Amino acid sequence: MLVVILIGFDWILSIIIALTIKSKVMKRSIPSEEAKVYCMQLGIFLTFVYLFGEVLRRMQILGIFQIVMISFLVTQFSVTMYFTYLTLKKNHEKTELSNLKEQMEMMRVYTADIERNYQELRKFRHDYKNMLLGLKAMQNESAIDEGYLNKMIDYSHQMIDNSVMRFSGLSNLKVDSVKSLMVAKLIHAEQSGIEVNFECLIPIANINMDEIKLVRILGILIDNAVEAAIESEEKKINTLFIDSTDSIEISIENSFLGKLPSLSEMKKVGFSKKGKDRGLGLSNAQDILTSAKQADLAHYSNQGMFVSILTIRKSE
Repeated sequence: MLVVILIGFDWILSIIIALTIKSKVMKRSIPSEEAKVYCMQLGIFLTFVYLFGEVLRRMQILGIFQIVMISFLVTQFSVTMYFTYLTLKKNHEKTELSNLKEQMEMMRVYTADIERNYQELRKFRHDYKNMLLGLKAMQNESAIDEGYLNKMIDYSHQMIDNSVMRFSGLSNLKVDSVKSLMVAKLIHAEQSGIEVNFECLIPIANINMDEIKLVRILGILIDNAVEAAIESEEKKINTLFIDSTDSIEISIENSFLGKLPSLSEMKKVGFSKKGKDRGLGLSNAQDILTSAKQADLAHYSNQGMFVSILTIRKSE
């Protein structure tokens, strides 16, 4: 009878551990390679517990001693799993940091080229307008159709002004990593058919936050904004950098389709309106902010736009 009870205890304990680990894994977005490591460790552990229990029973080592030994194995396994988690997490962060630094350097070079082209385009705009005005002044001396010429002038003014002014505030954003991110994300949004506006009226040379964390948060917010805007009718994103007396506010607004889910729903891990495991939601951004006490993230909707405001205090 005692043997039956101990066998049942072994299996019940193993099932409880397996279900506990499964529930923890399901709550987190774990890459498939890491999941394989955890499953392999769990399989080895359960097999070892079963074989160890069989050996003890065949040696007629039963009772409290067997329970103590199996409890020791459980504790040892838990510690091993914990250190495995820490190691995988650290390696993942190192890889992510290395990739991010490489991307930031590439985008820094790209952004410098964009800014140079922007300055050249500004100079060209004035020269081109003057040439068009001169052409209009000569219309009486040639066979140029006045109506066509006026349309061409208006269209040219509009197109040049829009192409130059849409990212005009980028020159005031002096933080290279953030500027590079803005250029990459907003150009991608435009290529996706979204109307993009960027504004930074006052030069910002320093932001009181770790650049890696700031870039990660802004990347998540803009990705979410693009995902929502691309499905909406208006297809619009507005990004504003506001330098006030005691803080810097970064506002990201996007149009959206239908009714917004609750904030608690959007903050769940893996939330996405496009399906399972497609979105980052806001949970990652909130996790990053736990180690940035000088920053706060707020959300609200206003006139058909979903607004995310990241406030970073200049001193904490």
